[in-house]
Amino acid sequence: MSYRAYLFDMDGTLLDSAPTLAAFANEVLTRHGYPAQPLETLLPRAGRGAAALLAPAGAEALAPYFLAYYRETSPLFPGVAALLARLPRWGIVSSKPRALLAEALRRHRLKPAVLIGREDVAAPKPDPEGLLRACALLGLAPAEALYVGDESVDAEAAAAAGEVKAQYNLALLYEQGRGVEQDFARARSYYEQAALSGDGGAAAALGRLYEQGLGVEADAQRALNYYEAAAEAGDGGAQFNLGMLYYSGSAGRQDWPRARHWWERAAEQGLAEAQFCLAVLYEHGRGGAGDL
Repeated sequence: MSYRAYLFDMDGTLLDSAPTLAAFANEVLTRHGYPAQPLETLLPRAGRGAAALLAPAGAEALAPYFLAYYRETSPLFPGVAALLARLPRWGIVSSKPRALLAEALRRHRLKPAVLIGREDVAAPKPDPEGLLRACALLGLAPAEALYVGDESVDAEAAAAAGEVKAQYNLALLYEQGRGVEQDFARARSYYEQAALSGDGGAAAALGRLYEQGLGVEADAQRALNYYEAAAEAGDGGAQFNLGMLYYSGSAGRQDWPRARHWWERAAEQGLAEAQFCLAVLYEHGRGGAGDL
């Protein structure tokens, strides 16, 4: 899918700012009599605001001081400038103060089509207000823009704005517990949102959740329904799983010709397991005449 604009978070996405932010946080802490914090404690918090950086030392009250004296000297990640130069339109949606964003943009000679900072919205991410505002300023529907960030709140904001890819990716994070606490209920919710927009991969994932009983009561019929929606959308994994359900009869009815049909569709996409299952079908004459 092509997009008419690309929106980016700043810290940790375009700017390699975590080391700079962590170093300044420790400088602020030690100046005010607080113990410096290990880098491994501070780095994961670098994109979450000054208060979050100072929280491990119990010094959140120093956040205004941090913001008043911090100067943005962080480098861009390698390749960022070249990437931005190739994009038709791009913008920034960040929870960072607008003055610091502008300072970084001037330093690196970058000119976004739209700039949304902390002061431009009433609610920070994961609320989608910033993304929706940026899209409105660009004259675009949310589906016409792709948002790129490095934190789960970025994905949540994009998902709440209706970005299907973000909904699917966030569901995957919650299902696997990657960067967030594993939560099958939230995974299912985000998969459902993406599936309603026609995402075949999300429908296939829902089929897997219901087939295996991951966070839901196992339901072979619902798994079958989701796999069929994903298979019709061209998802090879769903086509293979659908073939397995029809072959085994675990969805309530055994149907070897339908199993063969979906395995053939999956085999056309190069799935080796589907090719093997077809070989077994033809060897035993199930779903068609035996053909060794």
